[in-house]
Parts: sequence; structure tokens; C-alpha cells
Amino acid sequence: MQGVTARFDWYFDRVVLHRPIVIGVQPDAVAVDSTTHTVYVTSGETCCAAPGVLSVIDGQTNTVTSKIDNVGNEPESVAVDPITHTAYAGDFQSLYVVTRLPGNMQSSPAAKT
Repeated sequence: MQGVTARFDWYFDRVVLHRPIVIGVQPDAVAVDSTTHTVYVTSGETCCAAPGVLSVIDGQTNTVTSKIDNVGNEPESVAVDPITHTAYAGDFQSLYVVTRLPGNMQSSPAAKT
């Protein structure tokens, strides 16, 4: 079963995008880089510690532009630095840094201190 994301207008209290955006299984957290209009959505199975996925959505066209696999197990949170355009996704034990590279994106575990 694929998860979906919909666009919601909080001012008018209604869904404004009637075509769902298909992403990974069980979407959990959303973050927006308002500078680049990029939306990040974490997803992953919550039953079996499956590798997580971070879906990257172009907020202007509402299309998935990239899916980054192996972003922890069951990622539960995501945040974005709008100045460096770096996304941080976390699961129950690790933090992953997602950096935008020319033409693609890459995920790596954050250094532990």
C-alpha cells in the first residue's frame, strides 16, 4: 500500500489538490524549504523496522522529484535549513543528513558526538 500526500489550504480549511501525490508507505513527517519550494516527506513501515524513504516533492508542480532510500528505520521526523537547503531526517536512534548535490541528492548518517 502506497502512502499519499495531499495539498491542504489551512485558510479555507479544505484540500486544494485533488490529485494525490504518491510517496512511500505510511508517510509520517513533512518539512518545507520555503526558499526552493521543496517539500520533504518521510515514510516507512512502522511494523518491521524497514528502511525509511525520504520523498522530495517540487512544491510548485506537486510532483515527486526524488526518493532517497535507506534514511534510517521508520523515520519519524524531518527538518530543513532554508539557508543551506539541507534536510535532516531522524528515526528512533539516528539522524540522517540529506544534502542537495548538482543533479541529485544524497543521504548520510550524521556524525555522532
